[in-house]
Amino acid sequence: MKTMNKYIIVGSICTVLDLLIFLFAVYILEMNVVISNLISSHAGIALSFILNRNYTFKSNRKIINQLIIFYLVALTGFLFSHVCIVVFVELYQYPAGIIKVLTYPGIFAIQYSLNKYITFRDIKNPA
Repeated sequence: MKTMNKYIIVGSICTVLDLLIFLFAVYILEMNVVISNLISSHAGIALSFILNRNYTFKSNRKIINQLIIFYLVALTGFLFSHVCIVVFVELYQYPAGIIKVLTYPGIFAIQYSLNKYITFRDIKNPA
């Protein structure tokens, strides 16, 4: 299976986890959307690192260095999502779930490229 297909599968699993935690926190626990996004995003980031490292890219590089780079890449997506939630949900009162879902394509585009060519690149065979 090609790397992009694996990335889509892993991304879909992590997105579902992220979204379910976010929706539960916002609509059931009635938590603030910013705090809910922080919690749900980081749960998705943790699962994403484990699955992408072991399944998508099958990396055997030093885990701590890769984890740091992965987290920095993941923060780009989190910041994008966070800004959208603050602007559209907190300021303009759009539904939190819809805004959260609408951020995913942008996050995917940014993070796939950065993870493929930086985080999980093959040092012996650079892309």
